[in-house]
Amino acid sequence: MCSSITGKVMIDKLLMSKYYGILCALMCLFTSIQFIIPLFLEPASLTNVYHQQVCANDLRGSLIVQHAGALIYAFGDLTCHQMAGHSFFLNGNQMPVCSRCIGIYMGMCLIGAVAVYRVPLGGFVEALLSLLFPKGIERYGNRWILLFSACLLLTCPLTIDGLVQYFTTYESWNGLRVATGFLFGIAEGAVIIAIVSACYSRCEKE
Repeated sequence: MCSSITGKVMIDKLLMSKYYGILCALMCLFTSIQFIIPLFLEPASLTNVYHQQVCANDLRGSLIVQHAGALIYAFGDLTCHQMAGHSFFLNGNQMPVCSRCIGIYMGMCLIGAVAVYRVPLGGFVEALLSLLFPKGIERYGNRWILLFSACLLLTCPLTIDGLVQYFTTYESWNGLRVATGFLFGIAEGAVIIAIVSACYSRCEKE
């Protein structure tokens, strides 16, 4: 009986490792494209995309870069403010999303790699604990307190930095935006992976 259960767990781990690997690879590819597109455009050909709809004809580069760039910048327009002062420039071109969004994407890539390595299984809470804490951490505290503390540590820096900047004359800087976004991205990616784990676990029980 024990051997059959162990075998089932191993199969689940192998299967979920592939799923997490695919998610991680897609996220890393998407993040890489944010850096690649500005580099392959003509130097300083796209300096401000704030409140502008970027079309393929607006981009100077090869046909593939023009159409791929139009899609990436359009997605950035949907998900990000794209303010030039809050963004990095590569090759003289503004990146498709702001520095904070870049940090979020990088954080999601990291937690995706952690998921591939640790392969969280089980329900939502169990998967979150497996992603964010060392094995056996529940021996040192209540799991709800641990998760709440992790949530505060990962999400509060971005929230505080953003709100203080919005309501006061304080102006953040891109390095801090990346750092706070990175922490938030870890939390966001962990939640997505935990949902995937919980859905898989529920399907297995039915």
